[in-house]
Amino acid sequence: MSEPSHSEQEVIQYLLGALPEAETERFDALSVADADFADELGAAEKNLVDAYIQGELTGASLERFQSHYLASPLRREKVEFAKAFQSYAGRNAARVSESVAVAESKPKRATAGFFSSLNIFQSQSLVLRWSFAAAVVVLLALGGWWSLNSRSQPVVSVILSPPLRGSAQIPTLSIPKTSTDVAIQLELESNDYPTYLVVLLERPNNRNLWSSAKLTAKATGAGEALDISFPAALLKRTTYVLQVTGVPANGEPEIVGDYPFKL
Repeated sequence: MSEPSHSEQEVIQYLLGALPEAETERFDALSVADADFADELGAAEKNLVDAYIQGELTGASLERFQSHYLASPLRREKVEFAKAFQSYAGRNAARVSESVAVAESKPKRATAGFFSSLNIFQSQSLVLRWSFAAAVVVLLALGGWWSLNSRSQPVVSVILSPPLRGSAQIPTLSIPKTSTDVAIQLELESNDYPTYLVVLLERPNNRNLWSSAKLTAKATGAGEALDISFPAALLKRTTYVLQVTGVPANGEPEIVGDYPFKL
């Protein structure tokens, strides 16, 4: 891996949603297209989550973590896992320390390695041997899962603008195989309804693959937009359309826009 191209503080500000919109969009693109940056992002994210669960975040950083970072279900899952991992390690620390004390009461060779120096596997007690082995296996498995999960569950972020009238050009999205979710921001031509519904249709038969709950438009730098996300597993190499329907307070819903894209 090459030298980090961004400071960890800058990457953390991105994770906290504290960067200007243009920088955020640039980092969004890098997280998908640049493997080195993806590694930087993963390392910074682990440090950020660790700081949160250890109570080291304060002030604006803590507020942004709670309001922005934890707004994502996948990120909340990572935090819950980290808490569970820390709790498990804490519960077993006393047991392991006691085992170490017992083991260290016996002479050991100067050349002994970590496990040998503990003398756990030379212990007279089968219960102690297997309890320690089980704890090590679980901790290694959990640590490996966290590492894999942080790399294998990126959320691809995309912005789709209203298609130009009469234009036959369809945007092409690139979704990495490791992605589990696709987050799309649909820019609206105008915000004329209190709520909206979005459906994902597969062309050419317009098969309905996914439907949103009721959505409210939010203000962005470009105007008003809808934020949606759905599983990446729904997509394959074909053409799709995201159909937006406006839902009035009274009256019938009305289709207000189609956002085609392809893989």
